[in-house]
Amino acid sequence: MMLELSTFFEALSLVISIFLLAVTVSAWLKRRLKILKYIIVVFALILAQDIALILQVFYIIPYAAYDTDLFVLVDLAILALFYMGIVRGN
Repeated sequence: MMLELSTFFEALSLVISIFLLAVTVSAWLKRRLKILKYIIVVFALILAQDIALILQVFYIIPYAAYDTDLFVLVDLAILALFYMGIVRGN
């Protein structure tokens, strides 16, 4: 039961990140705000992380011990991009 629930949440996160990425790209094309570029990169990183998780759930790519480090680094990159977007993006 837990595997199905976690798979559902991972798939939901994948769909939401695709939607948010598309909406943000659309907004950036209309308004060309600098902060939206940072947010686009953040949503793209989240999407890449979600795709990697889904591929591991279905055993398309093997799970490795370094994957946890990779996901933590992606999280740190997301935090840094949000900080740069808040401080530098007008």
